[in-house]
Amino acid sequence: MTAQRVTTIAVSVVLASSPNRNSRGLVGHSMGGYGASRIGMKHPNVFGSLYIMSACCLSARGAGSANPENEAAHYGITHEFTIYPGTHTSHVAVRFQENVMPFFSRTLSFELAKP
Repeated sequence: MTAQRVTTIAVSVVLASSPNRNSRGLVGHSMGGYGASRIGMKHPNVFGSLYIMSACCLSARGAGSANPENEAAHYGITHEFTIYPGTHTSHVAVRFQENVMPFFSRTLSFELAKP
């Protein structure tokens, strides 16, 4: 199965969960952060918020159109940028608990869809 097919299946499942992109977020750390950023940017109509932690394969860049922060803003994807102290793997579970869940609580809509 190709990566494109897996992504298509995953996006289809997510779309079935809620018709509102503002009710769906995507999070990832390291390689998962890279995948979440790629999928989120390729499908801005599907995800309303992205939380990417220490994504691999993304080089730090100055402001400009190639900057992931600017791309997220361009597509109307809610995001924040924070530099945490420590290493790539320092306190990942704590960061998920203390940062990811509150981020999605602030940025996602939890209203039920109207019939």
